[in-house]
Amino acid sequence: MDDKIRQDTLKDFVSRTINELLRTLPPEKRLEGLSPEERLEGLSAEDVLKALTPEMREALARQLKPNGAASEPGRGPDHG
Repeated sequence: MDDKIRQDTLKDFVSRTINELLRTLPPEKRLEGLSPEERLEGLSAEDVLKALTPEMREALARQLKPNGAASEPGRGPDHG
């Protein structure tokens, strides 16, 4: 019984410590190691657009084809 109580106490301590550390880390440190897809997970297209600067939105718009599909690098009229 004492081992179970110790395990639960240790788990609670670890959980609280991790949560506190996450609150104190800067955002770029918390995001380290995540793929771009993981970083965007749970965000709507509207949320993503709101987060982009006007310059980033313009750059993204230039990369999109007129039909709205993203163009593939190395593809297009000059690259067959």
